[in-house]
Amino acid sequence: MGRIKKRWIILGLVVIVAAILCFVMMGLPYIRRHFITNTVNIQEIVPGEDKVDSDKKILTVYFTRFGNSDFEEDVDAVSSASLLTDGNQLYGNSQVLAMMVQDIAGGDIYAIQTEKKYPSSYGDTLQEERTELDQNVRPALIGEKIDLSGYDTIVLVFPLWWGTYPMPVASFLDQYDFSDKEILPLVTHGGSGFGSSLEDLKENYKGDFKEGLAILDDEVKGAREGIVTWLNNNL
Repeated sequence: MGRIKKRWIILGLVVIVAAILCFVMMGLPYIRRHFITNTVNIQEIVPGEDKVDSDKKILTVYFTRFGNSDFEEDVDAVSSASLLTDGNQLYGNSQVLAMMVQDIAGGDIYAIQTEKKYPSSYGDTLQEERTELDQNVRPALIGEKIDLSGYDTIVLVFPLWWGTYPMPVASFLDQYDFSDKEILPLVTHGGSGFGSSLEDLKENYKGDFKEGLAILDDEVKGAREGIVTWLNNNL
């Protein structure tokens, strides 16, 4: 075999190996989001000594997959970067962040709950949300409406779905007048930051929107310190 032919074979192999590595690296976010279970100790990551002293009356509102999806009874079988497990207890990322906010700044906490349940599969949930987003569907909510008159600030916690806030969040926001409220958006994401969520919120709803905070799914467990700084700067 000639030297030139060998060189072409080696070059071809290098290209193939590089392509395989590129494919694997591009697929890691998908693998991580769908097949890796994140375990935590809630009592270690939520409570803390650092607090925010504010005279404002705060309501933390969050939407998360947990409580709004038909998950299997065996929570160990549920794998997604948007979920955390502590023993046999399942938590959503947004739920944990909301718990951190309440521990840091006090106030009340409210979970957005949908009448229908989303699929347990993260991918299927996103496809359903894509349909809702394209058709501008507002999912029906359950639970009592809240009286916002006693609150100055709303901390709004949600995951980034298709580059913006989920439609159940729109269902919640549509029910109230936020024109005299401060709104602090806290977003979890898989790598897209805020997407267009902040612009979309400001375009569709009244309110004094403050600086938002975007937290990568992988960093939720260690997000408390950053939330303290963010709240100190905005409350």
